[in-house]
Amino acid sequence: MSDRFAAAVAAIDAANDADPVHITVDGVERPKELAHADLVEHWVRTLDPDASELQILAARAHHLRRWIVPRDGYPAGRAGYLRWRTDQRKRQAENAWKHG
Repeated sequence: MSDRFAAAVAAIDAANDADPVHITVDGVERPKELAHADLVEHWVRTLDPDASELQILAARAHHLRRWIVPRDGYPAGRAGYLRWRTDQRKRQAENAWKHG
């Protein structure tokens, strides 16, 4: 693992550690998006044991600070959902560059 990769993971995790929503996974309460990043990374490594650092960073960052833009701030229905997802994707990509 490169120092740059470790620093990027640490920055992404620090950002997701601020999630105000907590969930319990395996008996441990944690910020939701931080727990989600761990679960997604585990799944990526299960599917591809030789996953690259970029694949792992993408997995860890794909819900980066997702709570910032709540779904209920968009219209109900599929069109509202798709617009929210598109906006999330753009915001998360910009934030990944800042935090990673």
